[in-house]
Amino acid sequence: MAGMRPLLITGVPGVGKTTLFKQLLKEVSGKVGSSSVRGFYVDEERPSGGGGRVGFNLVTIPDGRTARLARLAKDDPNPALPKVGRWCVYVNDLEHTALPVVSEVAHAASQDGAPLSVLMVDEIGKMELLSAEFRTLLGRLLARPPPNLYIICIIALKGQGLVGEAKRLPNVDVVEVTAANRDSVYKSLAAHAARELKL
Repeated sequence: MAGMRPLLITGVPGVGKTTLFKQLLKEVSGKVGSSSVRGFYVDEERPSGGGGRVGFNLVTIPDGRTARLARLAKDDPNPALPKVGRWCVYVNDLEHTALPVVSEVAHAASQDGAPLSVLMVDEIGKMELLSAEFRTLLGRLLARPPPNLYIICIIALKGQGLVGEAKRLPNVDVVEVTAANRDSVYKSLAAHAARELKL
């Protein structure tokens, strides 16, 4: 198997990208085996008693390990932490929890005779791109994916650097999720995975 085209899913915040990502994760894992699918996604952190969002957590695939990605800056006024809007971002947590998963997938997939594997990342956005290691690794994988690696990423709708560069790559397919298509676009996403993975 060669030349699998990465799938980049984009759209405005809150449109339902992560919900579709999790549906796709479940379907792809069921067809190729959960041990062949690795990566991470981001979940919201909310108070146990209810209320608004207070942060974001990284969750690794498939083992479900969690780590902080961001918290409200007012709740952690550490001046050394980088900020994105009202959030302070724990780049070290990203680099010690999620990044090693991506690195391991990239290394294993680059070996001769590597089995089919799937890398799923939610997301390529402002917070994650504060890590230079993350930017470099994802940029390299998207531009020149190993033959037996299929990549699915959520990516910010707008942004400079890797966000814009990745979407302009000739070997990737970009699907925008909108309020108008979010109830029907899943079929297109699942069809892309089925075609590239030859399921």
